[in-house]
Amino acid sequence: MAIDKEWLVRKAQQAAPFEACGFIMEDGDIIEIANVSLAPMRAFKMDRDEMFEKLCDRVDFIQGIWHTHPGGSCHPSETDLDGITLGAIARHWDYYIVTATDVHMYSAEHYAPKEHSYWSRFGR
Repeated sequence: MAIDKEWLVRKAQQAAPFEACGFIMEDGDIIEIANVSLAPMRAFKMDRDEMFEKLCDRVDFIQGIWHTHPGGSCHPSETDLDGITLGAIARHWDYYIVTATDVHMYSAEHYAPKEHSYWSRFGR
């Protein structure tokens, strides 16, 4: 599956100085979900209602999660790592950080808990 890196980079540029976020599906579709964080310039929190609306029929087909770093860092922040280790990201998903110039992919399985995840209730 080819990821539309150009679209993601454009989204990072357009959203700045705020973070944008969403999912990448196994078929390459990029789904944007509204960032409802109280501090959107340094964090993201996906809108639950919009997630349900856009993913309720597709959750088994998620390839990864993406979000932008308007400050330009391509490395996961402590907040990012906390979210992964607490189970907010499924182990089998890729984790993409998008800057204004590039897309960086990390494997969540290196950070995510082995036994419990919010997403495990949806099956794989």
